[in-house]
Amino acid sequence: NGHLVTLFGWRSDESTDTDNITTTEFESLTGYDNQRDDAGIYRDEFIRLSDTSLDPAKGNTFSQSLVLHIPEDWTAFLPGNVRLSGHFSESENFSPSGIRRTVYGDALPPPTGVTEEIGFTVDVNRRFSARFNWFTTSSEKKSTNDIGLRSADVRQTIERITFALDRTVVRPINEGFTFEDAKAFWLLGDPQSASRPAPGVDPIPNINSYEDMFETILNILPPEVRAYHDFRLVDQGSAVRLEREPRDSPIATSDLVTEGFEIDLVANPTDNWRLQLNVGKAEAITSNGAPEQKRLVDYMNAQWADSGLFGLRDSITFGAAAGHERRWNARANAPLNAFLTKEGTTVPELRKWRANLITNYQFSGDTVLKGWSVGGAARWLDKITIGFPTFVNQQGSITPDLSSPINAPDILNGDLWISHQRKLTDKINWKIQLNVRNAFGDDDDIPVAADADGTISVYRIPNEQLWFVTNTFSF
Repeated sequence: NGHLVTLFGWRSDESTDTDNITTTEFESLTGYDNQRDDAGIYRDEFIRLSDTSLDPAKGNTFSQSLVLHIPEDWTAFLPGNVRLSGHFSESENFSPSGIRRTVYGDALPPPTGVTEEIGFTVDVNRRFSARFNWFTTSSEKKSTNDIGLRSADVRQTIERITFALDRTVVRPINEGFTFEDAKAFWLLGDPQSASRPAPGVDPIPNINSYEDMFETILNILPPEVRAYHDFRLVDQGSAVRLEREPRDSPIATSDLVTEGFEIDLVANPTDNWRLQLNVGKAEAITSNGAPEQKRLVDYMNAQWADSGLFGLRDSITFGAAAGHERRWNARANAPLNAFLTKEGTTVPELRKWRANLITNYQFSGDTVLKGWSVGGAARWLDKITIGFPTFVNQQGSITPDLSSPINAPDILNGDLWISHQRKLTDKINWKIQLNVRNAFGDDDDIPVAADADGTISVYRIPNEQLWFVTNTFSF
């Protein structure tokens, strides 16, 4: 009798992705020995999809929901003609995302998720309604670009090798430094490194040529990562150039659980006046953060330490005192440690509370303002964490202080509108409406990110104020 409403859905997806051709495929197809021309620009023939594709990513997702309307005669004893309903739903998600690869070059499966909702609705006299809803959303293999660890940070585990090869091999060779001069400069050590060698000590006695240095640095990578990127020196006669297989930026992933509560209140105090209020709260917690990234960094930390290069300077061509250890810690260890420190805690980039209020009043047909309506809306967002101060922990790593977040203020904005409608003919109705978007509220630049000292490093320009007129003809 319409008291129980159910829904069941099934969906099947399949996504096939194709990479660009590799250097080996390019050389086989064209006969060129490298993918760049003499000016260092990729040849047009290299911009080509491979004939083979990755294994298809497949996913089956299910959705189900149940709504139970309590029979009205069961609630007849309650005052105010009360109607009660309860609801439950579960919805899975499969999101084909294109090619995503780990720092190991392995293809990542598409992110998946599931959302569960449960709640109830109370209706009084058909004029007042309140819907209460609790929800949980679980996401697996979510790219972490938007929750703390950017692709640029992930890429640094590989780019540090590119950087080190350029500073210690490519540039010194091209600028005419002998290996003996370069090594003597490296052994001066980084004065800010705890691993700086004592005067007269050679921590790299087995590195006696640029070729030895090239191999030592490449061996810091796991063999499969080295093979995937295929670093090599190309002798152009007048200079050498470092080449590698061009690869897309690697992605770090994390699992995310978001829990929240929301309430929707709708009221018609009179026949002409409508109100709606929505209030929501949401908190997200991360887990299983960047597992491939952590595995690679742990491996490379051990290899760096065994190589003897930690503590050494890296660039005779620039005369820089900084060395491998300091750069590696700043670009690889620090961002990863900062991200892992937040694991199991509430994601600070999510505004915890939000509220929206909408109201509209339509004047009665027996008044001088017949056909006119006025209304407005207000939107409020809670404060948001945009950074943390840092400290150096017992292991010597820079770590965010999660107990003292740097917050951006809450935001309040609102809209106004006025409309008029009338019949043009018996069959045509005309409505004209003026809207002012962001008519009132905050208009300052919005802080997005802060440095550890509290300085705002990134701002977002607020949405502009918009005035627009809409004409609608109904037949």
